[in-house]
Amino acid sequence: MDENTNQQYLLASLNAGRAQLEAIEQELTRVDNTIHEFEHALTTLEYLSSKKGEVTAMLPLGAKTFVEVTIPSNITLRRDIGQGVVIKKSAADFKKDIEQDIKMLKQIQKKLVEDKNNTLKALQDIENKLRNPQQA
Repeated sequence: MDENTNQQYLLASLNAGRAQLEAIEQELTRVDNTIHEFEHALTTLEYLSSKKGEVTAMLPLGAKTFVEVTIPSNITLRRDIGQGVVIKKSAADFKKDIEQDIKMLKQIQKKLVEDKNNTLKALQDIENKLRNPQQA
């Protein structure tokens, strides 16, 4: 491969790597946000479970409008599991489900961080080869 063709190949690889890095970062942001949402739900469930008797809460309806509701101590929850399917379980059962979901998401997060670091290293290698063509 002549030097010009090699440089074009490296530039194309650099652009593809940057696009891959951006996709990884977007997915990592989605996973981070989902973990945060699940941890918040878990904290709320733990709070509700710790209370004896009923708990009063404000349920948002939208447009800065709330309705005051009373949540019983023996709460039964419903969770959308996708495709319009909703299941009904106790708070304790959902707590276990959410803990498992968080564990799985953290494994995905770890893998994405590894992928991001590997992609960054590959991009640095390509940039070094572009700066020093004799190394390529």
